[in-house]
Amino acid sequence: MREVVATPRNLSLTKREADVALRFVPFTQAELVVRKVAETAYGLYAAPAYLERHPALDWAELAGGGGGHTLVTTEADQLDTPEMQFLRRLAPNAGVALASNSRPLLRSAVCHGMGLGCLARYFGDGEPGLVRLVPPEPPPTRTLWLGVHNDLRHMPRIRAFTDARQEGLRRAASTLNPPA
Repeated sequence: MREVVATPRNLSLTKREADVALRFVPFTQAELVVRKVAETAYGLYAAPAYLERHPALDWAELAGGGGGHTLVTTEADQLDTPEMQFLRRLAPNAGVALASNSRPLLRSAVCHGMGLGCLARYFGDGEPGLVRLVPPEPPPTRTLWLGVHNDLRHMPRIRAFTDARQEGLRRAASTLNPPA
């Protein structure tokens, strides 16, 4: 049986909780083989309904007092990510309409006009219910890392998976992360 676990929790490769892991945070354990597999661009998004309620999106007003804007953010334990830091710098006094650890739920909330959200462009650009905005500061880009324990890297099933995953992510990144 093969199992794929998608969780916001970092499983330990050194404790053999997982054979392979993808992370936006670099791996630090010495006994791991680590590859940079993709760069993920982020964008600032809003729904057309949200923009109708805020027709003159004034960036200075947003940065100063919030201007009645609301944000869709992660829960407190993930607010230190580059995309959430960007969002809070952009609108430090805006209210929070929704906080969640689920990226699909965040995208859905932005699509339904609950607030402004910073999403990975591969996740937001193709969504018909979203408009990508051009803020005064460019949204962040994050590196995606693939890690595997050194003892497992030459196993055929691990090698096949990591090679296919790396190639797939590189192809996806080149088509889904177009220039701004």
